[in-house]
Amino acid sequence: MSVIEQIRAVLEEIKLREITEYDMREKSSLTDVVLVATAESSVQLDTARSKLEELMWKHKIRLKNPLEEWGGGWLLMDYGDLIINVFLEEKRSFYNLDDLLRSQHFDIDEIKNVHNR
Repeated sequence: MSVIEQIRAVLEEIKLREITEYDMREKSSLTDVVLVATAESSVQLDTARSKLEELMWKHKIRLKNPLEEWGGGWLLMDYGDLIINVFLEEKRSFYNLDDLLRSQHFDIDEIKNVHNR
């Protein structure tokens, strides 16, 4: 089972919804894959972070933003070639990252500005 499949299994195990994987290899030099999921509570966000850190530690894949503040309904975990975003539902719909990641035209300035909303 690949690391991505294991991550997906962890997210499904803790009952996250709308788990979506975006292949970014043709769109961005920043990352290969972006995963986006929806949590129903801050407890689920905390559980996701804990379980994902444990899984990635086993694979010797280090988190590049370990000190980033993740409160406020958006958990962002940057592993370089893989970025995981877990949102509370209202934050996912507000930031609308899915539409940006799905679009054929991908402008890095749009991503830089998404966090400034």
